[in-house]
Amino acid sequence: PHILHLGPDRILYCTNGRYLASHDPLTSAGSTQAFDLGANMESTCLENYGNYIAIGARARFSAGSTVVGEAKLFLWDGIKPTPDFVFDLKDNDVTALKEHNGVLHIFTFGKRAGTTRVKILSGNDIITVFESTNIGNGPKPRSVEVFHEQIMWLWGSGNGRVSSLINLGNGRFGHHQPMHPRSDTTSITG
Repeated sequence: PHILHLGPDRILYCTNGRYLASHDPLTSAGSTQAFDLGANMESTCLENYGNYIAIGARARFSAGSTVVGEAKLFLWDGIKPTPDFVFDLKDNDVTALKEHNGVLHIFTFGKRAGTTRVKILSGNDIITVFESTNIGNGPKPRSVEVFHEQIMWLWGSGNGRVSSLINLGNGRFGHHQPMHPRSDTTSITG
């Protein structure tokens, strides 16, 4: 999908397959290939992270009759032709990114039995802070938001459910499923 995002440099970026497209609204300068993620890579989501553009991307290749992938996180300053940092996310897909209070939250999916994971970038490490097979597919890029100091997301499986994650401090996170809008009789456990 083509996802638009205003970068920290006030340039408008757009996912564009293996590239990021860019447009400077002040000068009308732009490029459909402003940044190249590399062969077989596909950009899926964007977010600001300090002075960087955080780019979620997945590699796609076939193993027999199955399409498998490898998700990566790129941090790019918007200037150099190469990324400043690249992190292997150890999952098949990265579906959404959200920065909150200086912490980059990374939503990944798929490597183990359809498990959705929430990871954070901590220094030079990617740390899984939550994972579940009960919450469906990873959220779509624009279905994650901050509300009442919690990261909240609409489940990507289309069932209308919402989850939230709150930083409890000391490296601990709490998960809650605050609502299930299509039913008032369903009990949700997590």
